Amino acid sequence: MPTPVITAVMQEKINADKIQTRIDNEMYLRKHPEIRDILDYFMKEVLVSQPANVQEFASALFGDENLRAKVEKHKSENMEYERKFEPKSGYRV
Repeated sequence: MPTPVITAVMQEKINADKIQTRIDNEMYLRKHPEIRDILDYFMKEVLVSQPANVQEFASALFGDENLRAKVEKHKSENMEYERKFEPKSGYRV
């Protein structure tokens, strides 16, 4: 029987590294909530515009000198919407 390319010890190390990477990424995202706002704005714009070339669209959107203001406006609009229409139970998806 051939020797496995990845041993059990190696697989355990890979799994531990994956878990640590996820933890590190989550901690970074918690320190930078603006990332979620930027991505939310990007997704909304892509879905509304439905560009034929998403890479060119993304390049133009992220290169926009007014991106910060547009993201802040989008965030404010979302907060207003949630304030008006989200259930009051505290449950949030």
